[in-house]
Amino acid sequence: MSNGTPAQDASTQYSFGNPPPLGNPVTGAMIGTDPAAPQFEPIRKYRGDSLLQTFRMRDRLRNKAPMIGYGLGLANPEIARMIASAGFDFIFIDWEHTAIGIKEVTELIRWINLTGEGTTAVVVRVPTHEHNWIAWALDAGASGIILPHTETVEQAKAAVAAARFYTQGGHRSYPPFAMPLGINDGDHKDNALPWDIYNRSAVILQLESKKGADNADAIAAVEGVDGLMCGHMDLRFDLGLGYGGAMDEPEYLEGVGKILSAAKKHGDKPVLTFAQGPAAQEKLIQAGFRMLMVGSDGMDLAAGMRKQLNGAHEVVKNAWKPNP
Repeated sequence: MSNGTPAQDASTQYSFGNPPPLGNPVTGAMIGTDPAAPQFEPIRKYRGDSLLQTFRMRDRLRNKAPMIGYGLGLANPEIARMIASAGFDFIFIDWEHTAIGIKEVTELIRWINLTGEGTTAVVVRVPTHEHNWIAWALDAGASGIILPHTETVEQAKAAVAAARFYTQGGHRSYPPFAMPLGINDGDHKDNALPWDIYNRSAVILQLESKKGADNADAIAAVEGVDGLMCGHMDLRFDLGLGYGGAMDEPEYLEGVGKILSAAKKHGDKPVLTFAQGPAAQEKLIQAGFRMLMVGSDGMDLAAGMRKQLNGAHEVVKNAWKPNP
């Protein structure tokens, strides 16, 4: 155009951050793929100007609407692309319990940010509290980080400082290769500086021991903590309890209650946990959890394969007529 403004073609006519659905209902019906349920609070309202910039995740967590997420532990871009387009509020990359490398986690984050088209955010559970892991995840474009095995106020303060630039009292270093000056470090609306844009990522601290639960009130009170996560299984193990069962032991319920109460007391912060199956999901939402991770790629792949095998076995067993 003569005024220097690029022409807009038909592919860009949809609302900003609200891409058209690309799944075909006819082909989806062949294998039982239903349309995605609507998000309680559309995450696209919080996306950055660029798909490679972080979401305003801290703002989203202040909204009280529930969030439904899905876990990714397989370092495969095709799987990441499918999950990114499935309709979840967030994708939880588990860097703590997988063999995903630094380069791979960076690529997974970017695949999700791009193919999700502003409809799903990435949070990464880093392996340790060391600042380099935090920086790698955030520099790659993660909209939130989860710090496992948090037990003390000192750990909480150090995690927040590692995730924040100096404008918010932190010591995160400016990443010149992730945000080249004058190239992709801007904000078209108010010309915000990169350390303002990239302070939008959330810091979520995972409490999964008796000590962590006992210190939940003080940890949740730390400035810059945006949410908590309850690690149910490790908390149970730390209390000397077994896996599964009714999970209604008084000491266990007391620990979970301390985490929920601390989050509620200090800004009504959201609490994240794993929740597989309708019964568990209903129980946890009613208890006060607002962020649920309802499945993961590896576990669902294993369960799905066995379900397909056993289902087919029953059909074949009943239909097969051996030759006499």
